[in-house]
Amino acid sequence: MEVSNATLTAYIETLKEHNVDPCVLVSGTSLTFEEISNPKGKITWKDFETITNNTFDTVGEEKTLTSLKITGVDNDDLSVLKKICASTIRTEGIYWFFCACVAKLFYKNLTFEYKKVKSGHVQLKIIMKRGHKCFSNFTKAYASAFEGFPTMIGLGPAQSSIDETSPDPIINLYFKNTIGFWNPFSYFNRFFSSKTNVAQLLSELDAGKHEQDLLNKELKNLNEELKDSNRLNESLLRTIMHDLNNPLAIMRLKAEKLLNESEDFNKKDKEVLNRASENMYQVINDLKNFHLAKCFLQDEVFNILECIKDSRGHFQEKIEEKKLDVIIKSSLQNHFTLKGNKVTFTNSILSNLLSNSIKFSFEGGTIYISADEVEDAVIITVKDNGTGMTSSAVENFFNSNLSESEKGTSGELGLGIGLTQVAYFTKQMNGKIIVNSKSYSKHPKDHGTEIKLIFKTDYHELIF
Repeated sequence: MEVSNATLTAYIETLKEHNVDPCVLVSGTSLTFEEISNPKGKITWKDFETITNNTFDTVGEEKTLTSLKITGVDNDDLSVLKKICASTIRTEGIYWFFCACVAKLFYKNLTFEYKKVKSGHVQLKIIMKRGHKCFSNFTKAYASAFEGFPTMIGLGPAQSSIDETSPDPIINLYFKNTIGFWNPFSYFNRFFSSKTNVAQLLSELDAGKHEQDLLNKELKNLNEELKDSNRLNESLLRTIMHDLNNPLAIMRLKAEKLLNESEDFNKKDKEVLNRASENMYQVINDLKNFHLAKCFLQDEVFNILECIKDSRGHFQEKIEEKKLDVIIKSSLQNHFTLKGNKVTFTNSILSNLLSNSIKFSFEGGTIYISADEVEDAVIITVKDNGTGMTSSAVENFFNSNLSESEKGTSGELGLGIGLTQVAYFTKQMNGKIIVNSKSYSKHPKDHGTEIKLIFKTDYHELIF
């Protein structure tokens, strides 16, 4: 074969050991991961060099060599070698057997030349065939794997050094030999004892790794929630300052006018002052309702149609004031329920959608509310033919930012937190939001906003 399947397996296991997708090994080659994990065809020496370097670059040299010291001798492709070496008396016999027999099966373009320097010291020279060149990471990888060879017969690992001063790199290995005779019974006892200890250690490491993975995942989720909360609070503070500034300025001017006895305080002044106070109240009330809804989330089963009707009832006066027609259609059964918090679902999701539609609908317009079951989901739609939403408002809908308040078609003003509440609490119910909106300025004949809420309905229930 061109290159060793065992070495490729060792690289794959090395990346898995460090929680890295082994598919990165084929980066820079024309190979697929399947071709290196089950190599039936020929993998060229150049591709093998790229795969080796990818291993070192991805994991780092120190971690790679540490892993290869283990995986280089423990992967399944070397199981026959392990059984044969287990019957040798001296450590140097392992290296001789590898160079004389096994390495010839592993590589087509190179040979390992064995030389005993003295007891406890051998040299393995890497001799490349003409037209091929040994690369540094390959020498390091095999030096590290060779360090682990003595562990197959129960001895401590060898130590290695690399001499690259000659055209053919030389790996020096220093080790301690076994005793001068071989007792097969003591060997088998040592072998099974080490297998048991290793299995126990691997089991403990695996359990610890699993627990650590769960903790890391939980910490990551908490960090994401904290970031979302901080972004929302910062945006909320900016919007409050903006929305309170205008009515406060108006109230201040009108208060000065009242104090100035030379100026008349007419009916129009009273209306402006009243509107400013109402806007301030609305800002504070929106903020209060949002935080109350976040604090009092409870599980309960509630009827969707009842929530829709309750939400419509909240705005009966505004609906009549703007002469709007609110049409409710549903293909749901009367008993169709979801699991969550009824008050939050009604006030912080449905009512905010309906309030937004009323605010930006023209006098005499129509608002459609529908609820339908489609396969394993319920879809609630609120649609109007009003002024439509700006692109920034749609974008802010999904990134926890608050838009600056825009006046409605009758001068209504709010905090701009309504749609943020919809997005926030829909996410808490594992729901999905789809927004389609066309602005009046760009689509004078076909404008308005349509918002769909989609909730999965396994057993007609959702967990809040």
